Amino acid sequence: MIAVVIWIARIVFAMYVYDIAVSLAGFLPLRGPKTTGGRSKFAILICAHDEQTVVGQVVASVCAQAYPRELFEVFVVADHCSDATAEIARAAGATVFERTQGEGRTKGYAMQWGMARIAEHGEFDALCVFDADNLIAPDFLVTMSRYLEAGHVAIQGYLDTKNPDDTWVTRSIALAYVVTNRFWMRARQRIGLSATLGGTGVCLAWRIVRDYPWKPWSLADDLELTMQLIETGIRVSYCYETRIFDEKPTTLREAVRQRSRWLSGHHDVAFRWLGPMLWATVRRGSLRCFDAVLHLLQPLRVLVAFAALVILAVDKLVHADALTPEVATVAVPVALFVVYPLVMFAAEGALRRMLVNLVPFVAFSMTWIYASFMGLVRVRRRVWTHTRHGAAATAKPATDPSAPPGP
Repeated sequence: MIAVVIWIARIVFAMYVYDIAVSLAGFLPLRGPKTTGGRSKFAILICAHDEQTVVGQVVASVCAQAYPRELFEVFVVADHCSDATAEIARAAGATVFERTQGEGRTKGYAMQWGMARIAEHGEFDALCVFDADNLIAPDFLVTMSRYLEAGHVAIQGYLDTKNPDDTWVTRSIALAYVVTNRFWMRARQRIGLSATLGGTGVCLAWRIVRDYPWKPWSLADDLELTMQLIETGIRVSYCYETRIFDEKPTTLREAVRQRSRWLSGHHDVAFRWLGPMLWATVRRGSLRCFDAVLHLLQPLRVLVAFAALVILAVDKLVHADALTPEVATVAVPVALFVVYPLVMFAAEGALRRMLVNLVPFVAFSMTWIYASFMGLVRVRRRVWTHTRHGAAATAKPATDPSAPPGP
């Protein structure tokens, strides 16, 4: 049994070696399009469920864009709200659609419904999607216009943390985003792989909105669209030049609850898309599709890797013999998950922040194992679990030394 576990662990950790090899491209320079921007007409979609404490801020930050006001319109879907979300959004300058009926009670259904209303409202070149708790950098639209003019059709902006200094939880999340943006998203953009849509800070050319109807059945509809695009040969681009600030939960309980919901949707999409993406990998010899397969497997890889380490550690305690293959197998993840992240933070100029917060960061990172497991157990749930926003957040954006300036 131990021999089998060792081989499983080696296969899983070999996948992580691939991730690290790709991440090295994050050290390379990255240049955006040289087009001027400023000619695309945008529809801005914000879905909100009982978000009266924050919806006015996000609408105001969109309306304050350094972009011609006649070239964008802000739409808020007030989805089954019982508070003043709709009134506040209107007062801030948005066109509000109030959704009070319909079976679906997830963000995906609100998105689908809102897109249909926008299509009836007028003609646009692109759709941008934000969450109700976001703040938007003032150059977001002009930057996305440049990317659209350069031929990009599905673009994910730099997603940062709105309230990094509230608690040890938000500090840990902010540090994780430092690594994710450069060594996951930017690295893939640099070598021609596909980035992934993150649910907010997304810009879609209108032909994508038209040709790829929103599929809201899972809690990871953004991942669903990502797989659709990659499978049909369309690359998701990553824009490192402008940012969106997303409010993060301030308590561990809320953070784990939110991540369990995300991972429930991730598992749901993975079960339905692993077959098609594997077939596309073989049929077309597509590295992008292979990379997408590993991304779909990520939560399961976490669970398998953790289970393998536990089994090997127990076996080592029971059979305290000389150096064995188990030791080498355990040494690999130590190097992968401890040493290399420190190198990454040093490269980002955030090593001191990381060392000061190392213990809570590692503790928070371990909760992904529990969240991955609970997401797997609850994979069929279809409820929009509301995360409270605005009550405790300071709305002081994170400072990433390598990132573009914020609002």
